[in-house]
Amino acid sequence: MTQCYATSSGLFHPLGAIPDRGGVNFAVFCRNATAVQLLLFDRADASQPAQVIDLDPALNKTYFIWHVYVKGLRPGAHYAYRVDGPQDLHGAGYRYNKNKVLIDPYARGNTTALWKRGDATGPDDNLATSMRSVVIDTGDYEWEGDHPLNRSPQDGIIYELHVGGFTRHPSSGRSPSFATWSRLCTRPASRSSSTSSSTTPTRGNENGPTFSFKGFANEVYYYLVPGDRQYYMDYTGCGNTLRCNNPMVMRFILDCLIYWVVELHVDGFRFDLASILTRGESGVNLSQPPIVYGITLLEPLVETKMIAEAWDLGQYQVGEFPGFRWSEWNGRYRDTVRRFVKGDAGLTGELARRLGGSADMYQWQHRMPCNSINFVTCHDGFTLNDLVSYNSKHNEANGENNRDGAD
Repeated sequence: MTQCYATSSGLFHPLGAIPDRGGVNFAVFCRNATAVQLLLFDRADASQPAQVIDLDPALNKTYFIWHVYVKGLRPGAHYAYRVDGPQDLHGAGYRYNKNKVLIDPYARGNTTALWKRGDATGPDDNLATSMRSVVIDTGDYEWEGDHPLNRSPQDGIIYELHVGGFTRHPSSGRSPSFATWSRLCTRPASRSSSTSSSTTPTRGNENGPTFSFKGFANEVYYYLVPGDRQYYMDYTGCGNTLRCNNPMVMRFILDCLIYWVVELHVDGFRFDLASILTRGESGVNLSQPPIVYGITLLEPLVETKMIAEAWDLGQYQVGEFPGFRWSEWNGRYRDTVRRFVKGDAGLTGELARRLGGSADMYQWQHRMPCNSINFVTCHDGFTLNDLVSYNSKHNEANGENNRDGAD
């Protein structure tokens, strides 16, 4: 980037960095910000921006969306934001800090070449060690005739795969990249569903880093403790919880899912701690949560498989998760099979009910056996080999004091 780009006011939709033939339109949601800067970088590892664009609220703001069109900018450009605004941690929960460099929530790519998480905590400037977003044009990717398989849920077998780990050894003949991921997942005999953890975007509480949501609109994105809003309600065990049924957060989640399905050809999603999706604005459970039914009924997603891990730290909804089309991670099936194999007595009837489709859990609300995902082990806790080798889990190397996963 050797030039300073001309700009115009731009459009407030769609959100993100959207390239066209003439340049790139940037739009970002900042509910109570008073000033926004767009930083453009020559490279992912450039410590200083090549151009800083100050957005004028009279020209570059519509409602709560800040926007600008950068003429001549092309895909591959690196960018980030600085946002200023009120600081009111205890009352409103505002955490605006112009010293923090923020990545775009709608970015289609991000780089971590300079990233130091510790520098993103506290009040000081972290420009030299911040993440950067990347302008990406997905229209250039060649899918080689790939199309959705649309297999019925009852014909599916789920195999969880960590692409980086699976391709780490040279014997794999692959490198851990998006291209590898797409080749692994789009061959007709092996096309698979992805997993999504949209309810837990980052681990961290009030002491955690500021690099995106927290800096743009902390009071909108997260549940905050009513009496002192510097603290986060932690329904996830990750330090914070996304307010999934807030209108702007709901739009963000739906936009992400549609992008993954339409642009990246993903067949389905598993939602970690999915009961977060059923909590309303005050954190109380909703019988008909808008985000769940939005995902269920929205046209671009109607053929997409949706799987819920139907619990969080305060709710256990296996057999009762709202949304007729959703399948559920059947924790009761897992626990029953494990206990039976271990030799616990008195489980014959319970095992028969689980192997028979868990009708006692699903039939009463006119749901089907395919609403149950029957599994014995997954990414949490034991591998299948460890399950039959140890009496209790040994995940000490994960750095969570052996608390992660179920025995």
